[in-house]
Amino acid sequence: MASACAQARRLARDGVGLPIAVNVAPQQFREPGFVATVALLEEARVDAAQVELEITERTVMDDVATGSEVLSALRRLGVRIVLDDFGTGYSSLSYLTRLPIDVLKIDRSFVQSPGSCSRTEAVTAAIISLARGLGIEVVAEGVETETQLAFLNQHGPVRLQGFLLAGPMPEADLAGWLTERPPHARPFPQ
Repeated sequence: MASACAQARRLARDGVGLPIAVNVAPQQFREPGFVATVALLEEARVDAAQVELEITERTVMDDVATGSEVLSALRRLGVRIVLDDFGTGYSSLSYLTRLPIDVLKIDRSFVQSPGSCSRTEAVTAAIISLARGLGIEVVAEGVETETQLAFLNQHGPVRLQGFLLAGPMPEADLAGWLTERPPHARPFPQ
């Protein structure tokens, strides 16, 4: 968290206001002091709304009552909650109406082969539609081809993550990479 906050401050200083996503391990999520650790964002001088905590659906579903309490406490801090790997675990759609989720992150297995499996396409389209109906944003993981992009755009809007946009890069290259892209092709609005 401290490293992500430091990176967010540097990017903001360089004029790049991107959300920072932090993967949360199940053990971290279950620690009694986890919410207090996240509350240190104020001391780190980082806007909590720019921080997205990625939590797998399995982590939340293991103990729904406690998971719901932790998510609600995190939401009160102002951070955004991302339900990661959606659709790969034992998700219950009813929890989407009760849990404070800002973003569903569709697992890459749902976007890898558009055109090859109509059932997978139907599930992906349904997830996007369901999320949109609930006012939840969608991120599609593993977007690598124009075909995948076209399929997602048919059902969007979705945020994209994958090698079609760019591969991993050093932080020092990020601001330049974003500046070179036309506004409509940036992964996040500026």
